[in-house]
Amino acid sequence: MTAGKKFNRNMKVENTLQEKLIKKKLSLFRHSKHGFGFCIRGGKEHGTGIYISGVNIYSKAYREGLTVGDIIVKANRKLFHGLSHSEAVQFIRAQKQLQLVVVSRGILPEQKLKYTEYQWIDCYGELCSPLRSSLIEARKDNLRKVNVVVTGNNKLGLLIRGGSEFGLGIFVAGIDENSIADKCGIMVGEQIIESNGVSFLNITQKDASFLIQNSKIITFLLKDVSKIPVSKIVHNHL
Repeated sequence: MTAGKKFNRNMKVENTLQEKLIKKKLSLFRHSKHGFGFCIRGGKEHGTGIYISGVNIYSKAYREGLTVGDIIVKANRKLFHGLSHSEAVQFIRAQKQLQLVVVSRGILPEQKLKYTEYQWIDCYGELCSPLRSSLIEARKDNLRKVNVVVTGNNKLGLLIRGGSEFGLGIFVAGIDENSIADKCGIMVGEQIIESNGVSFLNITQKDASFLIQNSKIITFLLKDVSKIPVSKIVHNHL
């Protein structure tokens, strides 16, 4: 069976499920260059519809009831069935207001992950032992909350590394001197466990960046692991 036929079959099954699920209608708007407070995953190139993969808990989208796992059926009367990921992103970014129709499955489509071998460095740039990711997920002790407010045209000044596409969490890899992140005490070598209540244990780097960049008020849940992943070799699973 070709990949195209397999994707078509997946989308037909998904469409049948959408017809049986209860639809939700949401009315959203955004100010100036700020986003709508959510990020998406999927598209026809992956054989799926367009899914909500993250929602900022301080956004109107969250208050309206948009949740991770919702499938966008329609936006401003435009059907999202058959759209690629880039087509969906371009359409949403071009809108000032969104009239969304979504259905909720409560789960996200699987992504083909890349298997990556890593070296790890400590906060001084020296090679160190690898981080056991299972340890971070299993132990929730020694966590700290950091509240951040980004005002005006100021930037957070935070560089992140990692992401679920690499089989990793999200780590603080750099802090701009005298930036908001620096003044709030965020440190290189910390792992971001949550941001505004959204778990960062299984999130892509792109989605994590989107949620952080589109938030003016952020509550981070951090764990000091004192090390950072450095990409070495990436193997694509075909």
